[in-house]
Amino acid sequence: MYIFLLYLLFAAAFDLRERRVPNWLVIAGCLSAALTLLLDIQPLSLTGTQAVTGAFAGFFGLLIFYVLGLMGAGDVKFAGALGLWIGWQMIIPVWAVGTMIAGMHGVFTLITRWLARGAGVQVTETKTDLTQPARFHRDRWKRETPYAACLAAGTVIVMFWNSAT
Repeated sequence: MYIFLLYLLFAAAFDLRERRVPNWLVIAGCLSAALTLLLDIQPLSLTGTQAVTGAFAGFFGLLIFYVLGLMGAGDVKFAGALGLWIGWQMIIPVWAVGTMIAGMHGVFTLITRWLARGAGVQVTETKTDLTQPARFHRDRWKRETPYAACLAAGTVIVMFWNSAT
């Protein structure tokens, strides 16, 4: 369980700071999830079939949002790795809670920008190099909400909610 929570914390921190989820982090999540399955220490007592089905559900469930340009590829790959950890049974509740958290983040961002403009603070949206994390650029709205971090937080909430009931 601690390995999984550490992975979620690390992924969330990286996404919050960089507004991206690198491939090495996704691969590390997949490998550690597979290892816990092989060693029969999987924190949610999933079978291999449940885990693989969760990985497919996580990845392909968000792939349409990437295709439509509404989400980054790292978020989609993270959802696949997350599904390998939590299985298909938890993926929909985690999506729901993670999306609510992302929505609250979006509302908070809009309110703070509105207040900043009202206070006379110049809020500029300029073109910058894509190598600079969390900066404004052509597809800046994709990087506004750290969706992988929202999914990680949603996972923790759903897990603790399920264990409390």
